[in-house]
Amino acid sequence: MTTPLAQVLTFPCGLVLSNRIVKTALSEGLGTDEFGVSDELVQLYEVWGQSGAGLLITGNVVVDRSIRESKHCVALDGVLKGARKRKFEDWARAGQRHGAKVLLQLTHPGRAVPKAFSERPVGPSALKQVDIKGDLGTSAPPRALTEDEINSIIARFAESARQAEAMGFDGVQIQAGHGHLIAQFLSKNFNRRQDKWGGTLKNRAHLILEIIRACRSAVKREFAIGVRLSCSDFEANGFSFDECLELVDHLGAEQLDFLDVSGGGLKYPIMLGEKGRVPLVDDGRLGEAELSGRMPFLDYAREVKARTHLPVLVSGGFRSSEAMEAVIEKGQADLVGLGRPFCHEPYLATQMLRAGSDLPFEPQIAGKHPLLSAGKQVFAIRRLLIRQQIDAYKRRMRRLGRLPE
Repeated sequence: MTTPLAQVLTFPCGLVLSNRIVKTALSEGLGTDEFGVSDELVQLYEVWGQSGAGLLITGNVVVDRSIRESKHCVALDGVLKGARKRKFEDWARAGQRHGAKVLLQLTHPGRAVPKAFSERPVGPSALKQVDIKGDLGTSAPPRALTEDEINSIIARFAESARQAEAMGFDGVQIQAGHGHLIAQFLSKNFNRRQDKWGGTLKNRAHLILEIIRACRSAVKREFAIGVRLSCSDFEANGFSFDECLELVDHLGAEQLDFLDVSGGGLKYPIMLGEKGRVPLVDDGRLGEAELSGRMPFLDYAREVKARTHLPVLVSGGFRSSEAMEAVIEKGQADLVGLGRPFCHEPYLATQMLRAGSDLPFEPQIAGKHPLLSAGKQVFAIRRLLIRQQIDAYKRRMRRLGRLPE
C-alpha cells in the first residue's frame, strides 16, 4: 500500500511536486561575510536534495543587506553577476539535482534585527523601548518607514523574485509571519499608521498584497509564489487567528500557489518549538496546555484549508510518519513540512516514503530560551555537514583501497 505522502501535487502555476513532504525554511547560518552563498550552503542542499522531500524551502534570504537579521544571512539585493550569481545558481541546482523543487524564502526583518546590526531599525510605526519589551532578541526601537521606503521594499521583493527565477529556482516563498516586517504591518500592536498602510486589516494587509502582485508581475506564471503566515502572534491586541482567516480570503484572490501555516512572533516564538505561557488570545484557540504538546498549528491549518482553494502546507512538531500521513488522508492540509528533523536525519523523507511501517524520528531541538534553540539548530546543521564530509572521505578512501569495506 502506497503512503499518501507519496502523492504528486501540482501547484496552480503548474509546478509539479513528486510527493507531499516539504523541508521547511530554517535559518542555516551559512552565508558568507559578504552576504553571499557559501560552499557549505551549496553542500547542505546537495544533501537535502537527496532527502526524498518533494520540496525544499530555503532559510531567510533578505531583500536588503543593510537590514540583516543575523551575521551570516544571505542577501539577494542589487544586480548579481559573476561568481556571486554563480553561487546562487549552484545552490538551486544542488537542491534540484535529485528531483526536488527549490523555493527561495524572501524576507525583510524590519525591526527584528539585533542592536549590533542596527541602532535604529525600521517598522510600520515608530516605537519606544517599552513597546517591544519581551521581544525575542535585543532589537532597538524602530522608526517608521516613509511611503517611498515602503514602495522601495515592495520593489526589492519583486526584483529578488525576478533574480531567483533567472538563477534557476523554482519559486519563492514570502515570509509574512514570525515577527518579520510584513507580520509587523499586520499587527495592530505595532502598526499604528493612519494612512493606507494602517488601520483596518485590509489596510494593514496592503503591504503583503502589493508585494505578491509586484513579484507576480516580475516573473513568469510558471514560477511558484507562496506565503508563510503566522496563524496568530498570540499577543493581546496583536494579529489574531480571526484576522488570519480574513487575510486568507484576500490572499485567495491573488495569483498564489500555496499558503504555509505557522505561528508565533517576536514575543511568543512558538515556531521555535518553545513551551511556556502564552495568553489566551481573542479567539481562545491556544493556551499553555496545548503548547506543551506537538503539532500546535494543525488545528489552525485545518481551518485555513477549509477557507481557501489554495494548497496548504502545515509544519511544526510532527515527529512520526503516521501523524503526517493522517494529515493528508484526512484532507487537513495538502503538504506536511519538517525542519529540524532533517538536521539530524537528512534522508528522512526517503524512509517515510517506504510503505508499510510507521517511522518515529528525532525530538525537536529545544532549549531554555528561543535563541538557544536557534543556536542549537545551526549547530546541528554544521554537525550534519561535518558528518557528510567524513562519510564522503571514507567512501573515497574505500574506492582507493585505503580503507576496508
